[in-house]
Amino acid sequence: MLKDVLKNTRQQLEVHYKTQNRVRDNNQFKINLAKGLGAASALDTTFDLLSEAKQQKVLHPSISPDVRNGLLTTISNLQGQLREGYLGDSDVREIWTLSATFKNEITAQWKMAATLKSEQVTSSLCLLGRFLKDPAQAAALVSKLDTGTQGLPVSVSQIKAFTQAVVQGQQMVDGAGFDDEIKTFLKKVTNNRATLTDITPKVQGWIQKQNLEGRIKVSFF
Repeated sequence: MLKDVLKNTRQQLEVHYKTQNRVRDNNQFKINLAKGLGAASALDTTFDLLSEAKQQKVLHPSISPDVRNGLLTTISNLQGQLREGYLGDSDVREIWTLSATFKNEITAQWKMAATLKSEQVTSSLCLLGRFLKDPAQAAALVSKLDTGTQGLPVSVSQIKAFTQAVVQGQQMVDGAGFDDEIKTFLKKVTNNRATLTDITPKVQGWIQKQNLEGRIKVSFF
């Protein structure tokens, strides 16, 4: 509903932007139209990102009642003013403020959801990366996933790239054939908690296959 209302308002802004000569204060109206159109475009972009994030099953977004109601009220005011050939500074500022607040809400939700979606893959790549066929690709995927969780992507293509990186990372880990016993051993090694009792016949066979005998140190603690 909100996106449909926004779309209608944006279309009106575009029409009025092209017919400025019919307005009382043409110069100020033109300035406010440009600002209003910019805010509508920013909102439209955020809605597109939100829709793609939902489609890619990264995010199930929610808009707070205050922001939703604020946007509906302000957009309604803008529509009423446009019908009268007028656009006030305060409403233009308000739509920009609400646009920024809306984006901040979605950004916070994205960061949390993206972290949840990628953290297991990222952890596995960090743990197993050096033993994979292409360690450089594993490192690149970790970097891409970390970047993707830092903030809301700026384009639909970036959201697709993030989810693709999650899939590729999982495929790399699954394709390497590490079973839970090997993963548990490597995790203990990484945390400096591995002991000789952790080197089971299966683990020993894996160590020999990877030619890691000379890279294992023994110490007392």
